[in-house]
Amino acid sequence: MRKASMPSTARPGDGTVSFTSPTSLSSLSGEPADLPALPDAMVALGPGGSIVRVIGKAIVASRYAYPIEPGRIVEARMAVRRRANASDPSNDTIRFGVVWLDQAKNVMPGAVTVLTDLDTLTTASGRQSRVAYLSGSPASNSAYVAPAGAAYFRLFVFSYGLDGVTDIEVLQARDATGNIILPGVTSDFANRLAGQETLLAGPRLDVLEQAIGTPTTLTLLTVSTLSSKNVPANIQAVRTLGYFVPGDKGGATYQRVASVPAHGLYVTSADNAIWELAEVYPSVLQAGARTDGADAYAAFINARAYGRAKKVAFRVPGFSYALSADVALTTLDHFELDAGATFTGHTLTGGDLTAREVNSTPVPGNRAFVGTQDGTAPAFGPVDVGRLFPGKFVGMQRAIAAQFGTDFTGYHDHALATLGVIAVNTGSDASVMPIFTLSLAQVGNVCVTGGNSIVASQQNLPGIKAVCKEDDFQVGSGSTITGDSGGYLLNTFFPNSGPAVQTYGIFGGYWSAGAVHYVTSDTFIGLAPGAGSTMASLFNTGSCTYVSGAAGIFAAGAKARFQGTGGHRSDIYTDGAGFLHILSPGQPTVFRDNTDTSSLFTIGTDGALAVGANAVLGGTQMHVAGTGTTEGVSIGKFTDAQGYGAIEISVARGLVAGGASPNAAAAALKVWRNSTTLRSISTAGTINASGADYAEYERKRDDCGEIIKGQIVGFDADGRLTDRFDLAKRFGIKSTDPNMVGGDTWWLHLGTPPTEPPSYMPAPYQGTPHPGDIPPAAGPQPRMEILPDDATADDRGMAELKYRNAVAKWEGMTALLERYQADVAAHASEVAAYETAEAERRDAYQREIEAEHQAADMAFTAAYEEARATVDRIAYCGKVPVNVTGAEPGAWIVAARGPDGGIIGVVVSDDDVTERQTRRGRGWQVGRILDDGRAEVIV
Repeated sequence: MRKASMPSTARPGDGTVSFTSPTSLSSLSGEPADLPALPDAMVALGPGGSIVRVIGKAIVASRYAYPIEPGRIVEARMAVRRRANASDPSNDTIRFGVVWLDQAKNVMPGAVTVLTDLDTLTTASGRQSRVAYLSGSPASNSAYVAPAGAAYFRLFVFSYGLDGVTDIEVLQARDATGNIILPGVTSDFANRLAGQETLLAGPRLDVLEQAIGTPTTLTLLTVSTLSSKNVPANIQAVRTLGYFVPGDKGGATYQRVASVPAHGLYVTSADNAIWELAEVYPSVLQAGARTDGADAYAAFINARAYGRAKKVAFRVPGFSYALSADVALTTLDHFELDAGATFTGHTLTGGDLTAREVNSTPVPGNRAFVGTQDGTAPAFGPVDVGRLFPGKFVGMQRAIAAQFGTDFTGYHDHALATLGVIAVNTGSDASVMPIFTLSLAQVGNVCVTGGNSIVASQQNLPGIKAVCKEDDFQVGSGSTITGDSGGYLLNTFFPNSGPAVQTYGIFGGYWSAGAVHYVTSDTFIGLAPGAGSTMASLFNTGSCTYVSGAAGIFAAGAKARFQGTGGHRSDIYTDGAGFLHILSPGQPTVFRDNTDTSSLFTIGTDGALAVGANAVLGGTQMHVAGTGTTEGVSIGKFTDAQGYGAIEISVARGLVAGGASPNAAAAALKVWRNSTTLRSISTAGTINASGADYAEYERKRDDCGEIIKGQIVGFDADGRLTDRFDLAKRFGIKSTDPNMVGGDTWWLHLGTPPTEPPSYMPAPYQGTPHPGDIPPAAGPQPRMEILPDDATADDRGMAELKYRNAVAKWEGMTALLERYQADVAAHASEVAAYETAEAERRDAYQREIEAEHQAADMAFTAAYEEARATVDRIAYCGKVPVNVTGAEPGAWIVAARGPDGGIIGVVVSDDDVTERQTRRGRGWQVGRILDDGRAEVIV
């Protein structure tokens, strides 16, 4: 494809040399020359010219590193179009964002700003363009501010998914300082910024400025790049994008060390600096193992030496490795093979710890991690078989702290324990466990159990409290816990070579309630998939039989709430009268198909209905859209219980002559016609109408005046209506009350009337959801129990313990209530801001869209009325009043010349009328005399 002589920096299709397509955002480090240009094969032609076309998951980014400066505003813009929809029902996301770079043009850790996500882009969306503003300093709360230390940035478009086809038309950044006016920084934003600045005062700010001026990290392409480079002395760590080539999964972090390590996983740069591999959970690919059939023996030997020196496990990704000799392992070594890892020529052998491959199909509900041990790893203690702590071994120390006697009194009155085991962590970085058990099966068809607690009693013993297991989770006052803490954690590590393991089960027995919750908190039971989860469903009742007839019951009007990702929610409940309520605040209620791609039935917030995947909500109170376009196919039917239809509506795509829809005049019912049969209505019975004549529209002469109902008019030589007798060749009477009117085509030159705009759809509320029901009050502050003077030390200790527990509970409930009140206030503030903004958006919609439609509708109406004045309806069949008095039934009304040359009707008796006067189009016989004295004649 021919390229422009000056490559574009805004349109990837016109300047592939200005853009790149990395495998990951972390690969966007370095000078533009270090990043490969887009291949010409990605260029195609779109509606707007040359574009870059990507399929499935792909990244297109700028090679040029745009500078970001304080006080300057940069406009970032992108335009994309979906060329072919993805097979995934979610249709996959198109992400537009920024990767921030330090002064050496290296990607800053975690410094990625998402400017927008197009989550529902389809071919029907057309061209989608987005604009965002970036700034080096907080000049506006409408601009994205660069993080500390950022000197440059690169724009990117990230297309997710497997098979969606996306055209990228524009990806541009330009200085917009002075060309736009952004909202100023709010006082709240400034105060929050000032607070952050105070946190960085003094030594922290000095350290930050020193890091900005002198970076300590560097990103290079491969290990060979590092070995050939003179690395500045201020660089302490180097990150490579690959071992042999960028993206080969051998990229790793290397740290500067003073001397050559006792293993082979280090690199010597051109300035003789030593760089040691610095990974806590390394891969053999980072040791230089090849997956292309070349010998990987040396890489495994170096990995074994590194693992022994650093006491870490090595991961073996799921590829095939060629080994020129066996790699002997001992209890010092730990290799974990991913599914699909195989060896040719030789393998890993020997030792008490043998790496073993898993090649089975994944089973939903668990994940397989490989490694076996025999329980005797004396150098490090039990091996981390389950990869609970990547790159480390589990440390454990055991001590019997006390054996409690019969007179011990504590939190639980008179608790007796045959054995107490206490482990205290005084500073170790290992995971300390008071008890560690291992039940290991070494042969098949056996049962191994990690533990079994039995609480039993003899028969016929009253008043027994039986608790199989009680665990107390207690954290000291002022302490904090990490996000992965929990009262009960169960990790299931099971090879993917059989049915999914059953994580939790309750068997047999009878209970009143499976779980009872006593303490107020945000959530009673939370279900959420963990990292790497392959669960088929988060909650599934399975094939149980429910005695009560329901898998779940929400009693006493309790609501089931479904919370969306953007803060939206829907509630479902049944009231006391048995009515089902579905609440969808501010948004329509949608019923969709089983693939969640088509809306089958939609109820708008104003009660409007849209039935069918192609129906549009808005512009009408109900829109029913069929599934096809074949004429004659029924799209609506009203029948009795046996299927006899009173009304049936079928598809009719035929337009009236001239290609327009039915007349735009207001009507109770508008019906199109079948383009083959030309029928609009077929009835099995009589059509009853209040009108008494059939009429047709006839065109008027330009000099014809206004014609009133019952007036006699003439037709000139061209068949046009006239009120002049001398111009008339035949005569007619204007219809007064027709039951049918034909010739309704006089307005076709005006085209289709303006379409009613869709109803205003409010923007979804994106703020914090309401915190829910108010928690119970904490009550009065607890007081210490006053004991008698002769109270024992045990009694005083028990009273003090109860007091401390009561105070802790009171403080927790008080803090919970305070947090709730703050959350309610914050929510109310956000809702008020949303409602204000929504009112402004609604007003703008009414000013622009609805006003535009109103103007178009007024123009069409004016043209319609102007065209209507050029025609009038004339009675052709039936009974019609005529504006003549003094007649008798049986007499004739004959058209005659009036004194002013107009047309009048004269009464002629049946005996005196002539044959010429009774001809059709000149005279009409009187049928009866109306109450107002006018004659009603037959036409």
